[in-house]
Amino acid sequence: MKKLVVLSMMAVMILFASCDKDGMYNPLKKISKITYTNTYIGANEAVSFTREQTWTWDKNQLQKIVYYDSEDQYTWTEEFSYNKNGRLVRVEDKENATYTTYEYEGDRLDKVICYEENFREYEYHFKYEGDRVSEIEYWEFADYYSIKKENYSNPLAFVCSPEIATLTQKVVDNIAEAAENQPRHKMDVDITTISLEWDGDNISRMIYTYPFDNERYEYLFTYDNKLNPFAGFFALDFEGAYDYDYVYKNANNIVSMTSVGDTWKREYTYTYKGRYPESYTYTDVYGNRSYRTDCKIEYK
Repeated sequence: MKKLVVLSMMAVMILFASCDKDGMYNPLKKISKITYTNTYIGANEAVSFTREQTWTWDKNQLQKIVYYDSEDQYTWTEEFSYNKNGRLVRVEDKENATYTTYEYEGDRLDKVICYEENFREYEYHFKYEGDRVSEIEYWEFADYYSIKKENYSNPLAFVCSPEIATLTQKVVDNIAEAAENQPRHKMDVDITTISLEWDGDNISRMIYTYPFDNERYEYLFTYDNKLNPFAGFFALDFEGAYDYDYVYKNANNIVSMTSVGDTWKREYTYTYKGRYPESYTYTDVYGNRSYRTDCKIEYK
């Protein structure tokens, strides 16, 4: 069963796309299939497997994404629902009994709520400066003593694939240990604050502040000048699609992601057909382990 992984690159009006309000994803060039080949190289092993996504559209609306994971021999489908104004309001994965709802205030995304088997697991609340999201509160509903190291949120899970997030397991362990050492009380909502800084239409800096001991992590990003085919599609930010190889709210494609005060860094190389990427590769190195992903994007 896939794990619900969450990102927090929130809604922004991307001018080059054919959408002008949060919750409307109508890119000029529509994706039909994405194929990922993942290669992990550890101290004593190398493992490779493939993941696929098949995207189905009804005119200008994305209807569903079918995921296939060759490692686990597992397939699941996410279905997208819209209101009469064409805004995304719900994403549902029936195989895994998860769904996410999207709420708006005016033209802006106001709140996202994630459920598993009708249990409210996560909420996201957004603050804006002008037309940009400046801060996000990520609410996790859990008793302090119920938090386990293997499922506590890693900061890198917000911007990259879960496999890469495990490379910083030391950070996760420290946060989980701090949580477990807290005295028992009735509070059952843990709130993480994510602050965003922008350079034009791209996020340049993100700072995570966790509820335990004010744990703080900072990430810097650089971009190219080509068009990001995922820009404006904030559904993938919350739906655990496995391969979070883009920060989806940015107009352009990521060239580098750097953890401030740490040795981890990710760098991307792309091939383009016109202004959109048709393939790319990225490699992460952390200690004596590395992880490479090769991706091919097909369009309608």
